[in-house]
Amino acid sequence: WELVITDVQMSDRGVFECQLSDMPVMSWAVQLTVVNIWVDILGDDLLYVQTDSSLVLTCIVTNITRPHNKAIVWTQNGQEVSPSPYLSIGTEGVTSSLSIKRVQPQSAGLYQCGWSGIKKGTLRL
Repeated sequence: WELVITDVQMSDRGVFECQLSDMPVMSWAVQLTVVNIWVDILGDDLLYVQTDSSLVLTCIVTNITRPHNKAIVWTQNGQEVSPSPYLSIGTEGVTSSLSIKRVQPQSAGLYQCGWSGIKKGTLRL
């Protein structure tokens, strides 16, 4: 038998038991632990930055309990950010940095870092 839980919530944690109604009764208990993964951009949610200054935004994913191969993705105003001569992205493990070498008016907007398409950290520049 198979138990499938979709849209897992913290309230789903606990012991689940599969029981075969035979003589003698056979059962198998499984402990489900639910971990709440957090994605956050360090610092204030709103930044004011001077034109032509440099800026580094850092995104951290916490509470990951096992190795993963999912990427941290940065977006500006809903569009995925791509590296350029004035912008670079560096990721190591569960930390990613977005570096803007020369902030320009078009650098303003809503920045988000997302992990696995399920969690996002948000900051407005």
